[in-house]
Amino acid sequence: MHGLAKFVDFAATTAKTCRLQGMGADLLLHHVADTSNKLMKKKLKRFKRIMGHHTWPHKIAKIMNQAKPKFTALTHVLMFGEKSANSLAKIKKISSLPVVMWQDLMEIMVSKNGSKVVKQGIATTH
Repeated sequence: MHGLAKFVDFAATTAKTCRLQGMGADLLLHHVADTSNKLMKKKLKRFKRIMGHHTWPHKIAKIMNQAKPKFTALTHVLMFGEKSANSLAKIKKISSLPVVMWQDLMEIMVSKNGSKVVKQGIATTH
């Protein structure tokens, strides 16, 4: 890619910050965490603290719809009793923008024609 590309990386920052700084990014990287309803009902103190530092799939979808990044990769993926494919499906129900779950060693090519995964990574269990 010739010229500059805009990359934005977020953890558990406010949705407003993500929308403002991530607006129109070529590649938005965002932490994600999800859990099964069964675990959520237990309301474990330690679990709630961990989830407080990550973003739920439905919130990421809303951020994507407002910031309109060209491509989103979900990083630091934490799944507690939930499959990453289910979390990705939750996002895709709300946003039609391109999104993938990041995998170790994955390669994403950013170009003026859009971004795409050019090398699959290694799926890890978190």
